[in-house]
Amino acid sequence: MYFNGLEDHLNSTLCEWFTDRTDQTGLVIMGTMTYSSKVTLFKRLCDDFHNTMAISTAGYQQIINDLQECARLRNMVVHANWESMNEVGYTFVKLKISKYGLKQKHMQFTKDSLLIILELIMKTRNDIYYERL
Repeated sequence: MYFNGLEDHLNSTLCEWFTDRTDQTGLVIMGTMTYSSKVTLFKRLCDDFHNTMAISTAGYQQIINDLQECARLRNMVVHANWESMNEVGYTFVKLKISKYGLKQKHMQFTKDSLLIILELIMKTRNDIYYERL
């Protein structure tokens, strides 16, 4: 739920780059874009703006990293096989196939770790808001 709110906030931010009169143009452009494509677009627009204004883009890199990390964590939570969770909270999240064979990836989900993910999502959303003022 909070991840969807983050993506919606990113959508609104991107729509404002196109025009402040209506979100329609931005929504048409982003209609079929993935979350990672929106993050890339956000980064390109910010980089272009900062380069044009001859100011540093360093502050935005952390926001971009956080946006990408939120997506990675969201995918682990959403696609985890919750029925496979063991008594200490390890849950199967991914199967990696390489030339060395199959490797299962497990992640430990606890109340505290899920709260940390939630805090990152909320921090990232706030960072987007405050950085665009």
